[in-house]
Amino acid sequence: MLFHQSKGVIIVGCSPFGAALANTLYHRGHKVVVLDKDRESFRYLPEEFGGSELEGDPTDPRVLKEAGIERAGMIIAATQDDNSNLLISQIASSIFQVGRVYARLDDTSRCRLITDMPIQPISLYNLSADDYKDLADSVSREVAV
Repeated sequence: MLFHQSKGVIIVGCSPFGAALANTLYHRGHKVVVLDKDRESFRYLPEEFGGSELEGDPTDPRVLKEAGIERAGMIIAATQDDNSNLLISQIASSIFQVGRVYARLDDTSRCRLITDMPIQPISLYNLSADDYKDLADSVSREVAV
């Protein structure tokens, strides 16, 4: 388990977006774990990133437990695959009752699949620089360090 006393943020998917968000949150003082099934994806993280990296299948509850999901205040499913993000978000929300769950969805028509769930969609196509800052600010306010 990578979180001990305080809640942290798990970012699943070390795409350029996931890496940038992880680095922003780390530099704002959050405990951040980046989880990706492909070790090569961690190359997107800058050298100064001081959070944790974990390689593994993010749809496997054992891997999520190793990442600290039972103590996480937030999870952001930011892979480049909508189906994976939906599945990861549902696992985090339904099985582990993570308080704040976000899912990156490139196909915005899939947002209807989570309208009755406590999952917030993130659409990169609609995300401006101001929206990105607002997302980072929102995470900073909602997760206890």
